[in-house]
Amino acid sequence: MYIFSKVGLGTAAKRDVGTSTSQLPDMSSFSYVSDGGSAYGIKFPSLNTGGAVMMQTAQVNLPVGITDVTLPYAVPNAVISVVTSICNGATQPSNGTVFAAIITAANKIRFINWGTLGITVQYQAWCR
Repeated sequence: MYIFSKVGLGTAAKRDVGTSTSQLPDMSSFSYVSDGGSAYGIKFPSLNTGGAVMMQTAQVNLPVGITDVTLPYAVPNAVISVVTSICNGATQPSNGTVFAAIITAANKIRFINWGTLGITVQYQAWCR
């Protein structure tokens, strides 16, 4: 243990690689999926948090009204959070478009566009 303190290594230097308690995940513990376009997902290791966490993101065109979207990749258990933003390069409606994202099922999001024009949004769905 003398060598760890002498060269200034912290507690991470003493840990094994893995996904169990007190271990550090290596890159093989993470996975990435993509459709080759705007949709992709990143799965993070479990690390004793009650299951793996996955972030999925894609662009969706929202006409006026309700649009139901099924996530592009299988969800481990449920969607826990959705973050949306109007896409770069998308026409910024001057009509005060307001939209919402509502989690309606384990793998579905309902978008509501109350404006008078369609918009394109990018969403991130955080799943557990």
